[in-house]
Amino acid sequence: MPSRIGHRKSRHGCAQCKQRRVKCSEDIPCQHCVRRKEKCSLIEEAALQSKTPNGLSPGEDSGTSRSSSTDPLAFLQPTRWNYDPDLAFVQADWIQDMHLMHHFCTSGASALAYGKNIGFVWRDYIPKIAIQHQYLMHGLLAVAAAHLRWMEPYNRAKWNILCSHHQALALPPFRQALQQLSRENCEAAFSMAALCSTMRMAAFSIGGDDDDRVPTLEDLAEQFTLTRSVRDCLHPMWETLTASPMALMMRGASMENYEVVSLSVEMKAQFQKIVKLIERYSTDEASKALYMEALSDLERVYKDVIFHKTDDVNEMGIVVKWTMVPGRFVDAMIRREVPALILVANWVITMGWAQRWFLQGWSRKAWDVTIAELPKTPDIMECLAWPKRQLEEGLPAFPPQA
Repeated sequence: MPSRIGHRKSRHGCAQCKQRRVKCSEDIPCQHCVRRKEKCSLIEEAALQSKTPNGLSPGEDSGTSRSSSTDPLAFLQPTRWNYDPDLAFVQADWIQDMHLMHHFCTSGASALAYGKNIGFVWRDYIPKIAIQHQYLMHGLLAVAAAHLRWMEPYNRAKWNILCSHHQALALPPFRQALQQLSRENCEAAFSMAALCSTMRMAAFSIGGDDDDRVPTLEDLAEQFTLTRSVRDCLHPMWETLTASPMALMMRGASMENYEVVSLSVEMKAQFQKIVKLIERYSTDEASKALYMEALSDLERVYKDVIFHKTDDVNEMGIVVKWTMVPGRFVDAMIRREVPALILVANWVITMGWAQRWFLQGWSRKAWDVTIAELPKTPDIMECLAWPKRQLEEGLPAFPPQA
């Protein structure tokens, strides 16, 4: 019997369509599953395409950071705390999506911004871009759900599911966009990268209140990897981005001349303690040079915080830039090397300056997971005393520059 005109056999259809012996549209999710409001296996396969059964990316072992994975985009994974594969793929009602979009434009956008101009970018400019880039639209809805999860902890299960749902739909096409970066899609990709960072931080700080799982040092290291990896992916389009409205989000208000700010006597004393620990615990000269460079970058972050503490600036950009350390530093974190963890402990306290909803409790949790891995020797405990006081007392050693 001749084949039907226009018929194309579906070879990559979802499990549900194969079981019912119907032709699958191969959309993600497929049209049959959308109509029947079923969990489509294609979404789960796409969202987890870079994962192996042990939860690691291909070529990655448990002692190596994502920075050394054979998959250059392995850092793009759904946030772990509010991500439930069994619940993430429910078919969201379109009315619920309208609710999320309304919330983003009326509340979520302003909660991401730190000034009038940035508020315009998030509230008006980026949603308009998202109309042409579906992964960005899902990213906006995912962040809206995460923000509602923070605002309505009594409804956390509902918002967690919706956040997971939209992440699962956003990440596969976002990965593809990063691999095909151009002038036409770089603004959408940059915006989605910012949303991924926000969701990762929110998952670390507020995402685990109702879970048994507590954050780990690996979770913290993943945030370093995400920041640096996205920057590297977007680097070819940096000039285009700086000439667009995205430039407002990229400015971290770094000082032009760091000599105009002097560290206090107690800060200088603290840096000397860190230098001694670096010299004592570094395993070789290359490691020592790596840590000294990170310490120099940390000094500039401290000076930026002092100089801009009372300004209406992108405080996130000022503080988070330190996480763009080399991948070797992230690997040293995961190996629990003392100098790396000491530097991280002295950096996480500065995140307390950034008053954002997705960072509530972030500094404390990052501090806890870091110091939990450090030996409790007298020299190390002495070096931790000063940052601990800053954390508990709201950065008293960081007064605004006179």
